[in-house]
Amino acid sequence: MRTKTQILLLTIFGNVLIAGIFLVLSEYRTDKQQRDNLAASAGLYQQAWDTMANDAFSLSIGEWHPQTGLFEKRDVWQENSNFAFPEGLIEDGEYKNPILNSMASGDSAKIESVFSGIFSEPLEFALMSFILVLDTENALLYCGTSYEGYGIDPCSENASYDFSESVEVGLPRANVAPVRISRGNAKRTLVRINDSSGAEESNLNDALFIDIKSEKEKLGTVVIGKNVFEMLETFEYEFQVKTQLSFGAVNGGAKILGLDTYYPVDDFSEIGEVQGLEEIVATALEANKEGLLKSGKFGQIDAEAGLSVYGFPLSSYAKMEKAQLMILKNEREMVAAMRQDFLVTLGIAAAVFAGLVGLVSLLTGYAFGGISRAVGVLQSLTKGDLDVEIPNNKGFLRSEDDEVSQLGSAFTAYKDHLIEMEEIKTDQLEKRKARDSVIVDKMGTLATQLEGDARKLILSDIEKMEKGIKDPEAESSEEASTEMMTFAFSRMSDEVSSLIEARTKEIKDIAAKNEELLLNILPGSIVPRMMQDEKNIADSFEECSILFGDIVGFTPMSQKLDPKSLVQMLNEIFTKFDDFSDEMGLEKIKTIGDSYMVACGVPNPDPDHANKIAEMGIRMIRYVNEYPDIAGQKPSIRIGIHSGPLVAGVIGKRKFIYDLWGDAVNTAARMEAHGVPNVIQLTAQTAERLAPQYKTQSRGLIDIKGKGEMETFLLYPDLSKVN
Repeated sequence: MRTKTQILLLTIFGNVLIAGIFLVLSEYRTDKQQRDNLAASAGLYQQAWDTMANDAFSLSIGEWHPQTGLFEKRDVWQENSNFAFPEGLIEDGEYKNPILNSMASGDSAKIESVFSGIFSEPLEFALMSFILVLDTENALLYCGTSYEGYGIDPCSENASYDFSESVEVGLPRANVAPVRISRGNAKRTLVRINDSSGAEESNLNDALFIDIKSEKEKLGTVVIGKNVFEMLETFEYEFQVKTQLSFGAVNGGAKILGLDTYYPVDDFSEIGEVQGLEEIVATALEANKEGLLKSGKFGQIDAEAGLSVYGFPLSSYAKMEKAQLMILKNEREMVAAMRQDFLVTLGIAAAVFAGLVGLVSLLTGYAFGGISRAVGVLQSLTKGDLDVEIPNNKGFLRSEDDEVSQLGSAFTAYKDHLIEMEEIKTDQLEKRKARDSVIVDKMGTLATQLEGDARKLILSDIEKMEKGIKDPEAESSEEASTEMMTFAFSRMSDEVSSLIEARTKEIKDIAAKNEELLLNILPGSIVPRMMQDEKNIADSFEECSILFGDIVGFTPMSQKLDPKSLVQMLNEIFTKFDDFSDEMGLEKIKTIGDSYMVACGVPNPDPDHANKIAEMGIRMIRYVNEYPDIAGQKPSIRIGIHSGPLVAGVIGKRKFIYDLWGDAVNTAARMEAHGVPNVIQLTAQTAERLAPQYKTQSRGLIDIKGKGEMETFLLYPDLSKVN
C-alpha cells in the first residue's frame, strides 16, 4: 500500500475515532445534565405537591387537629370542652362533652346523632370525605361520608380500610385494622379504602386519627379523611401535567391508576391518548426503584413517548410503599428539538469530515507527486547526470514555503553543489600532484639520513608514490598520497601510543587507590554516586535501627593510660566492632571519642534490621566483658537502640562523611546516655520489632532528656533469646 493511501486511510480512521469519542463524551455529558435536571425537577414537583397537600389538609380536616387545628374546633375533642355544640346534643352524662358521652355509652344511634350533628356541614360541603368512629376494640361504631364518586364509598358495606401494613386489601369491614398512634393523641397518615367485592376502584385519603380519651381511659378512635383526587386535579391544572397513582410496593406488583379511571378530566398537559401509558409509568417506576428508595424521588424522560416521568411518595406522612405519585409532562417538542439538533449537528460534522478528507487527499496528491518527481531527479544525479532538469512546483495550493517547493530548491542547490564539487575535485587533483611531488622529494632527503630497514621501507614507499603520481586516475593518486601520509604519521603514532599506555596505567592505579579509599570511608552503594559527581547525596528511610555504644568510665581510664596505650586499646575494641558489623551486613557510621555508632537498614533496606542490630549489641557487650582490665579497672559498655525513620547522606567537601539525621538518631543516643552498663536499653518501637525472637523487660517510665517520660525496655545479653 502506498504511503499516500496509508495517510488518507489514517486520516479517515483518526477523524472517525475522534468524532466517536466526542460523540460518546457529549452523550454522557448530556445524559448526566439531563439526569441532574430531571432530579431537580422531581424535587420541585415533590415540594409543590407537599405544599399543596399540607395547605389542603390545613383548610379541611387539619382544622380539627387536637393540637394544631383552629382554636374554635380543636376543643371539640377535650373532656371539658368549650366547643359550641349544636342544640339538642348537650345532655346530662358523665362528661361535659357529648362526643365522649356518646362513645362511653357505646350506643350506635347516639353516636350517629352526635357526630352527624357536629360534622354534617363539613361532610355536606365536602370539607372532609368521611368520618369513622371506632371503639377501643377497633369495632366500627359510625361511618359518615360525603361520597363524591371517587371509587368505593367509604361507608359502603364492601369498603375495607387499609390503616396499616398488617391488613391486606379486601378484608371485611368487621375486621378494621388496628389503629397505631405513636405520639400524642392524633396521627396523620394516608388511608386507602378498597372494595372487597372488586367492583369499584380503591380511593386514597389524607386522614387524621384522633384518640378520644378521658382522664380515666381511652374511649375509642375517630378517623376523618379527605380524598386526594381534588388536589390531584388542581395540581394537574396548576402545573399543566398529568398525574398517575401507583398503589402498592415499589419493588413490583403495583397498581397504577389515573384520575380518568374515576371520572372524566380535562387534559391540561396536552399529552393526549398514549397507548400503554400505564406500562410506561410502571416501567419507569421499576427502572428507578433504587433511586426512589434511596433519595425519595426520581425523574426520567421517555423519548419514545415524548414524556418525562417523575415519581415520589404521595404523602410524607405515610410509608413510600403505600402509594407513589407519578407526574407526566409533555416533552414532545423538546424531544423533537433535540433530535433535530442532533441531525443538524451530524450533518454539519459529515460535511466538515467530507471537506477535510477531500482537502487531505488534494494535499497528499500534491506532496507525494512532488516527492516522486524529486526521487527521479535524485536518481539521475546519483548516476552523474548533472544536466537533469529540476521540476517546477508552482501551481494551485503551492507556494515557495511548502515542503515540496523547498525540496525542489534543495535539489537545485544539491545539483549546483555537485557541479562545484566536480570543479573543486579537478583543482584538488592538480594541487595534490604538486604536493605529492614535494613530499616525495622530502621523503627522499629523509631516506638519505636513515639506515637499515627504515631506509628500505621509505624508498619502497617513494617508489609506490611516484607510480601513483603518474597514474592518470585520481583515485589511485589519492590512495598513494594517503599511504604516504599514513607512513609519516605512523611513526609519530607509535611514540604517542607508548606514552598514552604508560599514562593510562598510571591513571588506573590512582583511580583504584581512590576507590579503595572511598570504600573505607563510605558505604559501597554510595561510592559509585560519589564517583559520578552526584552533587547532593541524601536519602530517606522509613524502617531502620540505630545503635549507640559508649565505654563506661572511659575518662578516668584515659587519665591513667599513656596516649599510645589509650589509642591502641580503642583501636582493638572498635576494630573488633567493625568485624562484627561486616559479618552481619551492618553499616558503621562513625566513632566519636569512646562512642561507637552503627546502623542497619541504611543505605540498603533490611526488613530484619531490628534483630540484626540487637545481635550486634549483644556481641559488643560480650566482647567488652571479656576484654582484659584497663588500668586496673574492668571495662563495661552502655548501649542504646531505637528503630524508626531517618535521613542519610554525605556531607562535606573535604573530609566528607556518611552520616544520619532525624529524631530516630537522637532517640537512640538518648537510650545510650540513660542506659545501664552491659545491658541494652531499647525504645518500645524496637522492643516490638524484636518480639518474639528476643526477650525484653520493661524498665517502666523514665525521664529522657529532650523527650520527657518514655517507657523503655532492657535486653540482657545472657537472657535475650526465646527458648
